[in-house]
Amino acid sequence: MRRFRFSLETVLKVKRQIEEQRLAELAQAQTQHDLAANRLAGAKESLQELNAQQASNRTGSLDLAAEVWF
Repeated sequence: MRRFRFSLETVLKVKRQIEEQRLAELAQAQTQHDLAANRLAGAKESLQELNAQQASNRTGSLDLAAEVWF
């Protein structure tokens, strides 16, 4: 009877393929994350500029609704 030999090379190949696939998925997810983070930073910057512009427009005006609270 011949002795059974099991090669682990096929198991390692499958494991490498799965690992490469997961790394590609991770890279894609990181790219999407970076794009979303950049869009968020742009939106925050725009909001801050808008708030600063609105604040500069309000400095010379009198807001009666705000004065009622005081």
